[in-house]
Amino acid sequence: MSVRTTKKGENVRNQIVSLFQNDSMLSFNEIYRSIGQNLELSEASIRNYLQQLLSQKILFSKKKGKFLMYGLSLNVEIEHSFSLKDSNLTEDYVWRTYLSDSITKANKAAKEILDYAFSEMFNNVLSHSNASKVTVKLIEDAMKTYIVVEDNGVGIFKKIKNDLSLQDEHQSLLELAKGKFTSNPKEHSGEGIFFSSRACDLFLIHSGSLTYSLDSNSDIGKFIETDKDIEDDNFAGTIVLMAVNNSSSNSLKRVFDKYTSSTEDKTFSKTVVPVKLLRYKDEGIISRSQAKRLLARFDKFKYVVLDFSGIDDIGQAFADEIFRVFVNSHPEIEISYIEANKSIKNMIDHVSVNR
Repeated sequence: MSVRTTKKGENVRNQIVSLFQNDSMLSFNEIYRSIGQNLELSEASIRNYLQQLLSQKILFSKKKGKFLMYGLSLNVEIEHSFSLKDSNLTEDYVWRTYLSDSITKANKAAKEILDYAFSEMFNNVLSHSNASKVTVKLIEDAMKTYIVVEDNGVGIFKKIKNDLSLQDEHQSLLELAKGKFTSNPKEHSGEGIFFSSRACDLFLIHSGSLTYSLDSNSDIGKFIETDKDIEDDNFAGTIVLMAVNNSSSNSLKRVFDKYTSSTEDKTFSKTVVPVKLLRYKDEGIISRSQAKRLLARFDKFKYVVLDFSGIDDIGQAFADEIFRVFVNSHPEIEISYIEANKSIKNMIDHVSVNR
């Protein structure tokens, strides 16, 4: 249904839609308090705008008790499964044939990011998953476009654990966050997940009992560990969800530039490492062995930024291993830190005196 609207009306409609960024369902009163009163619009005007959004199927409504609740409409444009026994299956073929023309709401910048991220994730399935089947879904709403890639393979965290001989899959999260990990360095750079996760407005990986997510508001990501048995058939394989704002002003060049050197070689030389991913459950960050786990593969980078968000204290041995022992033996690598409280800064200063 075509709806004629003025520039002011379009602004009101956009503001209404933006309310659903953080809340999946809202009542009329919640919408009116957030929009109507600020813009000095009557209840009747807001109801009219809501009716327009409903008629265009941008919003939907449903009864919850005695209240009418509103939410963003989700439209599954496509869902296709592919056999990985097909040796001719490639990421560019799937993108071109099943996704590109079906993406109707994303602007040019958003579509470029989705193209890159999907291609990297689908190629990972082809090259590393040991899966027999992969399913691709495209979902659009008024604000974001989502692509989901799901395979029935070994699972990404289990794959990293096995390839790096880690103690458990939880440690795989840290290696994934660092970047530059690949089980096939001759054919892959290990940059795909790192850059895809930072180019998208929301990037989520679920496998086994672990979920890792990163959004555009943070560089360190979040992780959730469930109580489910990681061997449970319902949790086999890997699910990757990528979402980009339809009106994105981001660019792949901006993302690449942020983590590449300013020299002529333009290599992927900088990483931001969330120290909290090192912590298992409630254990402290205190030992040399923990520091050595954190330091693994730092030699792949020229600049490493340690993010201490969510960490209250660190042990002397942990700090000494990083800021004295490692720094002295690797002068070519610049180690810095952010989000450190006074206690952590004092410990780093203490061990650095003896360099």
